[in-house]
Amino acid sequence: MFPIGHIAYTYGAINILQRRIPTRTEVDYRWLAIVSMLPDIIDKPLALTLFRESQTSQGLAHTLLAHAIVAAIALSLWQNRSLPYLLAFSGHLALDQIWRHPATLFFPFMGWQFDPYT
Repeated sequence: MFPIGHIAYTYGAINILQRRIPTRTEVDYRWLAIVSMLPDIIDKPLALTLFRESQTSQGLAHTLLAHAIVAAIALSLWQNRSLPYLLAFSGHLALDQIWRHPATLFFPFMGWQFDPYT
């Protein structure tokens, strides 16, 4: 998905949630835009440097393990204030349809290779 798609769908989802579930959490939409693209921001340079032979730009930051680690750290440091940003970060996996690449999604539990992008 193009970056503008990640940002637009994330803004829409957060807007709907804020209308339906009013919270006291303020959301900075600038940070939300960055966080919604963060897996790509991390994985694109890695694909060009460290993981050249993987034939994909969806690598470590597109795994459930990475998202679980980020969620645990964010929730322990910022509690409920991090929830919109965690939704944006993990929503990236849904928007990229990463379930179609199980070796990447469940890395390293299904092996040490990422699914090549097709």
